[in-house]
Amino acid sequence: MEKIHKGMTLEECFESGFVTESMIETFNKRILRQQRKSLTAERVDIISKFIKDFVQPETLYRTNDFMTKCMEEYSEFVDDVPGFQDKRVEIHKLITRSLKHLVNEGVMEVVNKTGNHAHNRYGLKVDREELPVFTPVDKINEGNSKEQ
Repeated sequence: MEKIHKGMTLEECFESGFVTESMIETFNKRILRQQRKSLTAERVDIISKFIKDFVQPETLYRTNDFMTKCMEEYSEFVDDVPGFQDKRVEIHKLITRSLKHLVNEGVMEVVNKTGNHAHNRYGLKVDREELPVFTPVDKINEGNSKEQ
């Protein structure tokens, strides 16, 4: 029996029985899956940048608010997807992943989280440290009673 070493070719491994044809199929599927994942990650980064440039302070957005512009701007992302509805679904997935990515980065926040992510509202993250200090209600009531 032969030993495995770094200089072995795939053909030598195949002839020795170390690698089977089904293993080669598995390796190729793994490579394709990894390529799809990295392509999706690139697209999420691109759409995330678009969203960051698009959103305005003090405005809430839903996933659907970005659909039309993304369908126009990034049509190449779905050129290989068959029907219009399927193209929308694919872009919707990318926008959702982008919004989640921006939330994880701390750029945006989910303002009213619902059970359905498509109904969530997203807004730019507010710096809570800059909010004014509010006067307690009892102090306001105390001031009003003195005026009367």
